[in-house]
Amino acid sequence: FSLDQLETLYRRVEDWDALAETLDQQIQHKEGAALLDVKYRNAFLQQEVQRDAKGAIEEYRKILEVDPQHEDTLKALEALINGGEYANLAAPVLTDTLRSLGDYGRLITAYQSHLNICDVRSEQARLCFEMGLIYQDALYDETSAFEAFAYSLSADASYLQSFDAMHKIVAQVNAW
Repeated sequence: FSLDQLETLYRRVEDWDALAETLDQQIQHKEGAALLDVKYRNAFLQQEVQRDAKGAIEEYRKILEVDPQHEDTLKALEALINGGEYANLAAPVLTDTLRSLGDYGRLITAYQSHLNICDVRSEQARLCFEMGLIYQDALYDETSAFEAFAYSLSADASYLQSFDAMHKIVAQVNAW
């Protein structure tokens, strides 16, 4: 049997330990995109079967360092953020990657997903502030930026960066 065939067999019979060993062996023999795909499958196994989300997130980070556009990895991180339990670990990996790619629409969505499960007011304020900056600086949408800054202040009135950002928008509007 080839390693690829063994991988298929072990998945089918749900022999997860043997599958992990096979994936580790494949990692030693693959290159390029094929290597990243095997690393992704290994990280996904860690996350879903071995219940090691922290280890999987670290592996996802390593994959994105090589290929920031690895779609399966981006989707896995998005799912972790939506799942809630590991959102605080997955979010920085995903948002840093999306910001470096300039994928601002998807970045806003990632922040919103994180915001939906966040129950810490200061973190809610920070997330809204970050969204406001993206709307303002990358998407040139002052209205949405102003709304995000306002939401930031409603989450935590002491988050003065949002107040300052709102003040600048109002000053710009008044200057026109």
